[in-house]
Formats: sequence, C-alpha cells, structure tokens
Amino acid sequence: RSQIQTRIASPRSLSSVNFYVSPVNNRNIDDDHAVSNEKSQLKKLNDQFLSYIERVRLCETYNNCLTVHCEHIKNAQ
Repeated sequence: RSQIQTRIASPRSLSSVNFYVSPVNNRNIDDDHAVSNEKSQLKKLNDQFLSYIERVRLCETYNNCLTVHCEHIKNAQ
C-alpha cells in the first residue's frame, strides 16, 4: 500500500496524470459549450419559425376577410 502512495505522489506520475486528465477536461468543456451553443441556436430558430407561422396565419385570416369583403361588394352590385 505504501508503494501505491509513493507512486501517486511521485512528480513523474503526477505530470503524466495531469497530462492525460487535462485533455479530457478540456474536451468536456468544449463539448458542453458546443451543446449549449447548439441549444441556443435551435431555440432561436424555433422562435423564428413560430414567428413565421404566426405571420402566415395572420395573413391567411386577413386574406379570408378580404375575400368575404370582395364577395359582399360583388353581391351588392
């Protein structure tokens, strides 16, 4: 058991542990940032799509009103 503790505490083993741990931590941070960025982009695109759908529905409603209005004018003549 003391050999294991000596091994862990030796400078050479610590530097090799730090070398291998560091890229994993950086990769996790980069992955987390990429996922967060992707979620943000998807939310923005979803909001834009919802806005577009609302405008299309508004235009359809307005178009139906104009169609009814035109029919009333034709029938009045």
